[in-house]
Amino acid sequence: MLNDPDGTLAQGPGPAADPIGTRDPIGAILARTRLRPGPADGLVLQRAAAIAAGAGRGPEARIALAALLALVRAHPACERLQVLAARLVEAAEFVEPGTQDREAVPARAWAGVHARFPEAVEPFRLVLRWTLRRQGREAATRMLRERFPEGPATPPAMLLQAWGFEEIRAHAEADAAFERLIATHPRESGYLQFARALSKRGEIGRALRLLDAGIARFGGDGRLAAPRAAVAADCARLAAFCGRRFPGSPANPPGGRAADAVLAEIFARLAPARRPPRPRRRVGRVMMITGSLGAGGAERQFALTARTLHAARVRATSIAGSAIAGPVDVVVRSTSARPGGDFFAPGLREAGLAVEEYADFPLQGGDPARSVLAPFATMLDLLPAPMQEGTLRLADAIRRRRPHVVHLWQDGSILACGLAALAAGVPRIVLNVRSLPPVDRPERDRPEYAGLYRALLAAPGVRLTANSHAAARRYAAWLDLDPDRVAVIYNGVDALAPEGGPAEAALSASFAARGPGFTLGTVMRLDENKRPFLWLEAAARIRARAPDTRFILVGDGPLREACEARAARLGLAGHVLFVGRSAHVGHWLARMDAFLLLSLVEGLPNVLVEAQHAGLPVVTTEAGGAAETIVPGRTGLLLPPGPNLTPETVAETVLALRADAPRRAAMAAAARTWARETFSVSAMMERTIRSFVD
Repeated sequence: MLNDPDGTLAQGPGPAADPIGTRDPIGAILARTRLRPGPADGLVLQRAAAIAAGAGRGPEARIALAALLALVRAHPACERLQVLAARLVEAAEFVEPGTQDREAVPARAWAGVHARFPEAVEPFRLVLRWTLRRQGREAATRMLRERFPEGPATPPAMLLQAWGFEEIRAHAEADAAFERLIATHPRESGYLQFARALSKRGEIGRALRLLDAGIARFGGDGRLAAPRAAVAADCARLAAFCGRRFPGSPANPPGGRAADAVLAEIFARLAPARRPPRPRRRVGRVMMITGSLGAGGAERQFALTARTLHAARVRATSIAGSAIAGPVDVVVRSTSARPGGDFFAPGLREAGLAVEEYADFPLQGGDPARSVLAPFATMLDLLPAPMQEGTLRLADAIRRRRPHVVHLWQDGSILACGLAALAAGVPRIVLNVRSLPPVDRPERDRPEYAGLYRALLAAPGVRLTANSHAAARRYAAWLDLDPDRVAVIYNGVDALAPEGGPAEAALSASFAARGPGFTLGTVMRLDENKRPFLWLEAAARIRARAPDTRFILVGDGPLREACEARAARLGLAGHVLFVGRSAHVGHWLARMDAFLLLSLVEGLPNVLVEAQHAGLPVVTTEAGGAAETIVPGRTGLLLPPGPNLTPETVAETVLALRADAPRRAAMAAAARTWARETFSVSAMMERTIRSFVD
């Protein structure tokens, strides 16, 4: 058995898991391996597969991982064992010590497997996937380009590149790479891998035609026969389900993506049963659904809306002339799937609201035969995984509760849960978008989005709202909508209390003791979209010309460690305070003289409004709705949009503001008034209620 005397792997997440959480757990086991490697025969692999298949999540996965790592230690050269172990590391939900980060350990585990097996497809794909998730599409694309600076020549390298493009959703480039592989090294395996990629996207018609071409070339008794039969069966199911609307057969399957055909047919069957909701001045039950309750701007607005609706019901007060008569249900996919995913949950519970997680709801209400989804159940497996989960777990739960309104927050929840709300027959469905559309964010885009949005918005009683005019215009253009169909509801943002706890007081006092000076600050997630490296480069140039300037960065994220290293290289160590995630943002705003945000993409950033509430002149990029949060020249300054912004331009803008104290004072006074009058909670709630009842 594994030498794990302190039971580290069986412990729950948190600081107690430090020996495993500070490095790649698979690599750590291999580093202690002194046993003679033995062959990983079929029986060993069968045992490993059984261990992995029987594992759940969390503690169960940690126990299974300990057993599997014993096999890894005995057979350190076996790629398959390490891949299975890395999957269990993901399921084990280890938390990086000293943080709430559940992503760092699995990301390192896959990176370790990839380093040991650089030609293996799955580890490379997962390294790209974690890079995409933690650092954004630009970083994942850069990693792929660096791995293949020139076109690969060998079949394994060509396959690796093709799957790499597939993983970052560069489908046209993936197709070209697979086609080069088939053309230059025609083998059954190339056809099989390309067909798997197409099937994974839902392009089963193309997959079938590709497999037919492979069988015509290599014969029908090889490796392609069984996959061809499975894809043909899916095509036949789809043709039978869609009938005249999507004619086809196994020999001539429906064109396009299977998910699009299934969605179109489901919506066509549901539409006749819907009727436009009657105008009403009374709001019944409201079900609010989002992905998590992490420390984000959208999640903050979600929690604020839920609390305000609930308080109005409890106090029997009306909003915009409408009584809030029904309960407010708060439903999230999960509060634990991402680090800090429960950040706003305590405040909701303290206000008297339960927080439910639909990932735990029974499939099809626990009774598939009586499910509202029964007419479509045989086809739901052709939908994308998030939509499958949301539809199967929510449709019957929504139908039982019979809400007047289902309020879906952000693109991911709309993708996962929009069909469930429609199938449940909810009279009013509000799709609340918080940023630019998926088509403008390639790392988050999915082919299903455009068709799903159009189908939902064609149904009576479905409304689309955005939190900025910039987002409303882009969604309208993307979906070919009349812009007036997208209602704009600005965020409601209260001023934050300037007080902090003892920890904040001690940290800020220690930083202030380093000397007085002008303080430039920000509050942001440390990821590529917020461009913290550009922020630090600009800070270095500002300090070079104004040495008494210092900097406060509030927030955490995947680039935290890299940012601290970059600050040190720029000579900013000791002059930049990395606060990390904080529940007392107002305390830190009160210690700044100006506020700088350099996002590439934004919805309507709450933090820019909060900074103005605190009397801070704001310097921001013209990203999404960010420009709508300020009055340029009066409460803040706008920087040029786009990816080509230079640190010199940022530094010049901040230095000019720093040098003009009277202008800063006038901006501070104007900013407080603007924030209070334009972004009030009461105005947000009145517009929200109108989207429910009009």
